[in-house]
Amino acid sequence: MPPTDETPTTGGETDHPGFASERLALDVETVAARVHETLGDVSATRTDEGMKFRTPDGTLVAILTPEEGSDDPAVRFYYRTEPASESGALKAQRLWRALEADAV
Repeated sequence: MPPTDETPTTGGETDHPGFASERLALDVETVAARVHETLGDVSATRTDEGMKFRTPDGTLVAILTPEEGSDDPAVRFYYRTEPASESGALKAQRLWRALEADAV
């Protein structure tokens, strides 16, 4: 059985329990490249919601969602924060440290 996305939707908006969210002044391709540079061993899947990154064991680590309506490139970056001591959250924290300089 494939892993669950752990991203239920309510009222047309997506909720991400156990994830933090930041806005980055980068395009999806740039962030995706940094994810792979930083973590290396993740897979990327494009979905209707955005690009999802998973560890080899299927743990959802991060989600990138393009932000519409801006002249400058921007994405919403969701990254796992819970459970804090598990490998998926630790990888997501490492990834956030690599991207936080581009937060707006």
